[in-house]
Amino acid sequence: MKKTLSALLSAVLAVSSVTASAVCAQETAESDNTNSVFVMGDSIASGTSMGGTVEHKYGDIIGDYLGWEVDYYAKDGLRTDDLISALSNDAEAIASAEEAEVVVISIGGNNMLRHMAKYSLEYARTINSDTYPMFKEGYSSADIPEDPTLDDMNRLIDKAVLMDYFEANPMAATPFISGLKKELAGTTNNPTGLVQTEYVPETAEIVSMIKELNPDAQIIIQTVYQPVQFAPEYWSGSIDIAGNETYSMAINTLRKNLESAMELYRDALQTIEGVKIADIFYEFSSNESPSKENQGYAYYFTDIQPETGEFDINNMDFHPNQKGHIAIACAVLEQIGELHNDNGLLKTTFESLEDKAEYPEIAYETYLKVAGNEPLVTTTSTTTTTTTSTTTTTTSTTTTTTTTTTTTTTTSTTTTTTTTTSTTTYTTPTTSSAPEVMLGDVNCDGQITPTDAAKALSAYADGQTTGSVGLTYVEFTAADVNKDEKITPTDAASILSYYAYVSTTTDEYIQTMEEFMGLV
Repeated sequence: MKKTLSALLSAVLAVSSVTASAVCAQETAESDNTNSVFVMGDSIASGTSMGGTVEHKYGDIIGDYLGWEVDYYAKDGLRTDDLISALSNDAEAIASAEEAEVVVISIGGNNMLRHMAKYSLEYARTINSDTYPMFKEGYSSADIPEDPTLDDMNRLIDKAVLMDYFEANPMAATPFISGLKKELAGTTNNPTGLVQTEYVPETAEIVSMIKELNPDAQIIIQTVYQPVQFAPEYWSGSIDIAGNETYSMAINTLRKNLESAMELYRDALQTIEGVKIADIFYEFSSNESPSKENQGYAYYFTDIQPETGEFDINNMDFHPNQKGHIAIACAVLEQIGELHNDNGLLKTTFESLEDKAEYPEIAYETYLKVAGNEPLVTTTSTTTTTTTSTTTTTTSTTTTTTTTTTTTTTTSTTTTTTTTTSTTTYTTPTTSSAPEVMLGDVNCDGQITPTDAAKALSAYADGQTTGSVGLTYVEFTAADVNKDEKITPTDAASILSYYAYVSTTTDEYIQTMEEFMGLV
């Protein structure tokens, strides 16, 4: 019960993990190209995660895609005022901004999190009493700094006592969360929260400073994604379960209010002139209408859901994982333009994902638009070992028989050539060494039958109920017969129609599925 009724604090503290400790200061990627992209911002830009730093940050993926140098001014915990200070006082940041063709900005999340800390500490002050001493031993409300951090909140508040308070006062959760949202975003009738009065104006000032330093720079601002989104099966199996009613209600209330505040921030950024918006909020959600049952896909692009499947507030990482950095890179590259079929870090990193078949549909559409749908260039390395045949002749003469015997021994080593071919494909392969994908052959048995249609229909049903079609990448490619990058009953019906055509036709020439579908 204590866990159940302390949902609010746990959720707020969990979201605060976005400000993990690693620091990524100025760094420059080696390149022969003089063009550059300058990535500014917070822990998202620096590639931080609870496990360290992701292998390929989105800035590095962008630089590789464009063939440009990448400069960073990215530090965990940075807020809008920190970027203003950097563009005023940091010589390296100023130089990078002056020289960049593109400036990418990730900022705003820590503004909200910092206010969450302040709001929580002020709330603890108001409910502090002899019955519920909110502050740890040796501390009092007098120790609250003027501008507290999340570390200050963790240092001062006695979480166990606060949990006891929420257990005794479960109805306090909703007004607490609603009050936080009101301070951040105001109300529908009076939208004058910190987003409108502070965060967006300061972001506009950052843009103005960059334009003054570099009038020709293309400026791209990332929206802030809403991380509290769980897979349907995880939500029903680990959170929204019997005995957790208050807990699930608090998490869902927090989710909706964060969604509202961050959507408002997203919309307000559109009012800043002379910038492009990389809508990470939308890409991570990949959901037109989030609901309790289908919240969105932030759980896929972050590690909010522990692999154990059990809810664990201490192991929920809201930072983008490698899949998240791919999605951010694609959203930014879409705004930069200069799109082409990629044969570099973007596509190889995507192909290395073990669960790429589950990549959310909307974000996957952006990926295909940016990366292209052609196979990677085949890389072939050949090692040849050759040994020349050797012939040895031995002659022996026996004087008693005047017979000469000649023995010839030949040792021969066959020339061996070993060829290693590595090919990654996204459509029907064009190289003989790549795995073949027959359009419509979902179970990959070499023929197209009603069984394939049934598997496609089953995948569609799984996608509707669990959010995952449960197909491998090859199976997904085979099932998507109309090439709309999703599996629907239409695909299953087309497979059945093709089977009927093949079974009944009397024509000498039988069309391929591609021809039957009008794709060639």
